[in-house]
Amino acid sequence: MISTASRLLLIEDDPEESIVFEGMLRQLAPHLQVERADCLSTGLEWLARGQFDAVLVDLWLPDSRGLETFERIHAADASVPIVLLSDQNDEELGALAVRAGAQDYLVKGTVDGASLGRSLCYAIERKHAREALDISEAQTRALFDAMPDTMFRIHRDGRCVDFKPSGSSSVSSPAEHLLREGCESSFANELDELNELYMRNLEAALDSGETQVFEYQQRSNGETRHCETRLVATGATEAVALVRDVTDSRRLAEQLRLSQRLEAVGRLAGGIAHDFNNILTVISGNAELALAMLSEDEPKCQEIEEIREAARRAATLTRQLLAFSRKQVLKPVPLELNALVRGTEKMLRRLIGEDLELVTSLQAGLGTIRADPAQIEQILMNLAINARDAMPKGGKLVFETKDIDVHDTYVGQGVEVTSGPYVMLAVSDTGIGMDPSTKLRAFEPFFTTKERGKGTGLGLSMVYGIVKQSGGYIWVYSEPKMGTTFKIYFPCIDSPATFTVRSDEAQIELGRGETILVVEDDAKVLEVAHRFLEEGGYHVISTSDIAKALEIVRDREDPIHLLATDVVMPGMSGCELAERLRSSRPEMKTLYVSGYTDDAIAHHGVLEEDVALLEKPYSRVTLLRAVRRALDGLD
Repeated sequence: MISTASRLLLIEDDPEESIVFEGMLRQLAPHLQVERADCLSTGLEWLARGQFDAVLVDLWLPDSRGLETFERIHAADASVPIVLLSDQNDEELGALAVRAGAQDYLVKGTVDGASLGRSLCYAIERKHAREALDISEAQTRALFDAMPDTMFRIHRDGRCVDFKPSGSSSVSSPAEHLLREGCESSFANELDELNELYMRNLEAALDSGETQVFEYQQRSNGETRHCETRLVATGATEAVALVRDVTDSRRLAEQLRLSQRLEAVGRLAGGIAHDFNNILTVISGNAELALAMLSEDEPKCQEIEEIREAARRAATLTRQLLAFSRKQVLKPVPLELNALVRGTEKMLRRLIGEDLELVTSLQAGLGTIRADPAQIEQILMNLAINARDAMPKGGKLVFETKDIDVHDTYVGQGVEVTSGPYVMLAVSDTGIGMDPSTKLRAFEPFFTTKERGKGTGLGLSMVYGIVKQSGGYIWVYSEPKMGTTFKIYFPCIDSPATFTVRSDEAQIELGRGETILVVEDDAKVLEVAHRFLEEGGYHVISTSDIAKALEIVRDREDPIHLLATDVVMPGMSGCELAERLRSSRPEMKTLYVSGYTDDAIAHHGVLEEDVALLEKPYSRVTLLRAVRRALDGLD
């Protein structure tokens, strides 16, 4: 049955023949739209003006004769099916016309409505089916082109019979060179391990009918990329391979896993830091007090010094945990990185030893960053120690600074980078380098390649935490036996540097009889602080009770120059206590003391302006220095 929506072009110069065929067509399909032309030129004009589902044409026309008639129509529109009419029962001509692409060859006088209907119906149905297939293939191709995967068909014998590269993948498929060779080569003819992997999985997919999934590594632009391939059988002899570059997704998964570990370690560190640092303050403080009462040649001095050193190492470990989890307190200031590198260069040279060459390449006029100088020094020292351990037979350590303008399309690292100006710090060594698996875990807490007891695995973790808390980014570039480079990017600020390198050897200024109110809920810590301050020249009033502290301030007429209060206490925090006392003692300065800051004085671990904080555990020297600076109103 001819579709009523179909449109037919009839080209016939004999009016009587035209009437006969139009009558047949009306009986076959009353609503069939028929346009008539009496010569080929008119018919070609009709064909150019509109789309037809079929052409019924007499081969012998006034302006065209024989097979030429078909050829001219076919050249004008190869998509339209053509049914030929002829007065001649010429089988050879009919065969030539069909081989040339004609739909059918009908002889006038022998054609009835049924045969004409069958021929036209078949021609129109084939045209519609071909159009639908073309649309489907175009949609499928568009879908394939939009997919991020490299796709190709592979024959059982290893030949690549079709190939679609991925527009986004940075990995070239092993099928590409086969396509370039006209598919004459094959995976089976290649002897390398990768092609053997393809052939083995191809055979399994074709024999079992199950999708085969496998992974491999491939070098691309000097970088190792990870590829995942799925082989799906599409018949008994062919399969479709989908190759996806999963390097970036693996990086993101690894970063997610690392951030989850970071959060877990952070919760653990934050939970134990306050109490643990109280204990360390008591241990180290009493050790220091005991040493002060003994002469240097006393036999017990060595044992007590070992106690104090163990407490110091434990305090360092706690600070590393807090730094990695981004829960340590920062005191950021505008600083010029070059000045900090130069200020620590002497110390770094002592740290790495004489076997290593230290080189600095510092860009003049470097931009300003906002960071905590002490924490940046920790970054420099940790990276220097890491480089020293990677160069046991000597080598070169290079510190480089440079202004960098980072864009959203910057280096494909699998992570989002906020665009803008940055100051880069690069620390490079010529050491043993890292393999890919070690590099992936470089910043992971407690991961170390050193011998048992030689390292905690927190050095690089601490660097990572400080960089992230400072709003920066860090990447590591390394190859085995090719050395390692750490690149750190700190946001550049539009502000002049205010930080100057200070000497830690400055003499401690003792108290001049100022009154210090010490509030600390841990009695043992309170005792240590009281003795340190009293021996340092201050008049000390101490209590572990909040209510008692309020009572002391209320009843005392003489001035209290400084409140030194623990931050985390039961019933009322140190910040709340200071706020309560500020109304009656506005001239009183405040020094906060804590092993773990809370949000009352620090926002996301960054200390608010004009807040003096002393971190536990502290020594006599650090306590006296912090009190003096708080009294004098110094930063």
